[in-house]
Amino acid sequence: MDSTWKDEARKALENLGGEASLKEIYKEVEKTSTKKITRTYQASIREALERNSSDSKVFNGKEDIFYSKGIGSGIWGIRKKEITTNCELIRYNKYSRKEVHDIFSPNTKFTPRGGPWGMSGIVKVPNTEKDYVFLVTYGQKQAEHEFDEEIDENGILTWQSQPSQTLKNKQIQDFINHNSFVNNIYLFLRTNKKNKYTYLGLLSYVSHDNQREMPVHFKWQIIDWDEEACKKSLENIKIAKVKKFENYNIEEKNFNLVLRECKSVGYKKSERKGSTTKEFYSNRNINFEEDDRKNSELGKKGEMAVVQYEKDFLIANGKAELAEYVHRTAETNGNTERFDVISYELDGTPKYIEVKTTTGAASNYFHISEREVAFSHEHADNYYLYRVYELDPETMKAKFLIVPGAIDRETLIPTKYTCKIDIKE
Repeated sequence: MDSTWKDEARKALENLGGEASLKEIYKEVEKTSTKKITRTYQASIREALERNSSDSKVFNGKEDIFYSKGIGSGIWGIRKKEITTNCELIRYNKYSRKEVHDIFSPNTKFTPRGGPWGMSGIVKVPNTEKDYVFLVTYGQKQAEHEFDEEIDENGILTWQSQPSQTLKNKQIQDFINHNSFVNNIYLFLRTNKKNKYTYLGLLSYVSHDNQREMPVHFKWQIIDWDEEACKKSLENIKIAKVKKFENYNIEEKNFNLVLRECKSVGYKKSERKGSTTKEFYSNRNINFEEDDRKNSELGKKGEMAVVQYEKDFLIANGKAELAEYVHRTAETNGNTERFDVISYELDGTPKYIEVKTTTGAASNYFHISEREVAFSHEHADNYYLYRVYELDPETMKAKFLIVPGAIDRETLIPTKYTCKIDIKE
């Protein structure tokens, strides 16, 4: 359900401590509102305050939520009975340490500036095996160590563990082997220790520095990253730029791909060996696509690029008549087909191509359905997976790898199950 201006006014006042001037309320709404900020939004906020306050002449006689410090004063507040603990986890909302505690561990006592919830930057969620909460403050110091943390424009968080932790530490091993399909790591961040924390969402492991410890350095992907929402909800947040692609200037409507030459390419089980310090700080474009199917436009561009590559290959080899039949299966069969592109070998044999597209590295995880895996085994001799990676959706610069043959089931990670309850009368 979409929020109302009444909800936005209440949220702003709660973030401001329960009482504030109209100017402060407007500023907070601009930073935190999920509604579109229009030219008349200030009038909408004033109307919401006045219609829901018995101190106003236009009170609607229903919810008496707000109070005024006097007509013309411009100071508004929330009546005490309306102030409640912020115990619902909502992305981009702001939370105190106590409120974070009340969400994840409501049946335990909160100790201000004491215990894990009152002090620590890493807190294990009770009654879970490997769920954690990260509470990050930019520019924080601990003993002689100053934390150096940042988020880049792809939503990659560079983060450091506690200074006492080594690579063999149990928590560190949990982080290195973190599976975001099974366990959760919740990120709360603030740019100043005087502010509340903003909840930015869940994290997924990208890499770690295998040459340094105490602290251990990690890179995490903020799942479903939204740069604009992050900037709007966090004051003075600086988003780091990443290195741009250097090759293959491709026009928006003239797709092309460059095939990476490899001695061999195939599937393998996930290994978390980490990277060297130099590689860790290389600032490469390593955006992790948690689910490339969520971005249908990105997937479509990858498929279109593969179609053009296949057509160009056939035409260049004197098979223009076959090139005419290369197409995206979504154009003819919608999403019912079990592969993405139909193409042909030079002898006319069909090629069933599954396209997996990412703006990040070729080795990033991708989702594949059981139907798609089963089809790859049924047609192993004609099946190909095209891994399109480092794709820039604006310039269409990209690279790709071709993996022939069936998907190796031994390398798959189960993430979903189908279950049915058996009811006997």
